[in-house]
Amino acid sequence: MDVYIQVAIAFIALAIFAKLSRWTNSFFPPFYILAGIVTGPYVLGLVTNQDVIGVFGEIGVVFLLLYLGYEFSLNTLIDRVQSIVNAGLIDFAVNFGIGFAIGQLLGLNLFYSIIMSGIIYMSSSGIITKTLIQLNAVNDPEGQVVMGIMVFEDLVMVVFLVVVATLSNANGDIAMGALGLDILVAVLFCAVILSIAKFKPSLIDKYLKTDSKEVFLLLFLALVLAVTALGMVLGVSEALGAFFLGMLLSESKSKKKVEATILKFRDIFGGVFFFYFGMNFTLEGIDLSPIILIAIIVIAALGKMISSLIIGKIEKGSLSKGAFIGFVTIPRGEFSLLIAGLVTTEVFNFEAFSIILILITAAISTIAFMLIELLCKKTELCLLKNVFHDD
Repeated sequence: MDVYIQVAIAFIALAIFAKLSRWTNSFFPPFYILAGIVTGPYVLGLVTNQDVIGVFGEIGVVFLLLYLGYEFSLNTLIDRVQSIVNAGLIDFAVNFGIGFAIGQLLGLNLFYSIIMSGIIYMSSSGIITKTLIQLNAVNDPEGQVVMGIMVFEDLVMVVFLVVVATLSNANGDIAMGALGLDILVAVLFCAVILSIAKFKPSLIDKYLKTDSKEVFLLLFLALVLAVTALGMVLGVSEALGAFFLGMLLSESKSKKKVEATILKFRDIFGGVFFFYFGMNFTLEGIDLSPIILIAIIVIAALGKMISSLIIGKIEKGSLSKGAFIGFVTIPRGEFSLLIAGLVTTEVFNFEAFSIILILITAAISTIAFMLIELLCKKTELCLLKNVFHDD
């Protein structure tokens, strides 16, 4: 089928499932994933070009994280650095540790257990961003904690992905000097963006200055794609590069124009990111029994709840605050697939496992919020405050 027709079908499916999401008063991401499953190569076979849809999906996650960075701002990062480190370390210790234990229990060797640790540890920046936006909780205290955890996770992933990529290609001959250089380059890239945001934000205003809306859009899109592409070349994920660029753009004097532009691209391409996950879903290659698979996913979800309740306690918040953070951070996503894609082995199908993990944890988070909202409406027992808001 022609690529253009496939793209058209993809967006039609996204529109239909978005309406279903609103009709059921639930989160968009799982419905976008279902749209990909239904129209993808393993069900109806209407959308099969993974290369084209994948590029749209990458652009989608870039703008999701760009918006998150824009809302977070550099001053927030500086002001909350201690809180971010504390929350991030707890999240890492609990969930990375659980992932490693699961790998060992499955009989994986040290390297593959570390791969499993990364897959279990990383929450989905894309799904969480969309969830916070839909809950209108980006600027709430709980939302700020969640974003802080995401920043910490993304920074960990900069190091993790470089290390794993090096180890998987090393064939036992690891050049520690080259590994250290790769990590240093990635850190310096992020530091340069933050330095410009802090000391020379006027550079962005000069670059974007124009009286033409068309030229502004093209300048803006070129900036976003160029910075994130450069970051990828230097070993920084497009998600992390977009996040820091968003913080830089938040210091611009053209904030209203910038925000409106980010929102347009975010809403157009954001759904495709989740749609692409659905396209890749297949049960083939999973060697675990359904009971063991479900048990692992439940443990992964509980890990986020446990770490979040501890974080809520340390942040001097209520049980409700910790629970909110936990339910939001349960979904795994893009980084889990990225980590799985770095290794090719017959020992364990990490990619198929990651896709199932993403779908089920996204569903768990969505169902949890739906049940909490229903309980609040029916019994006035509101475990979480301000859960659902209009967009």
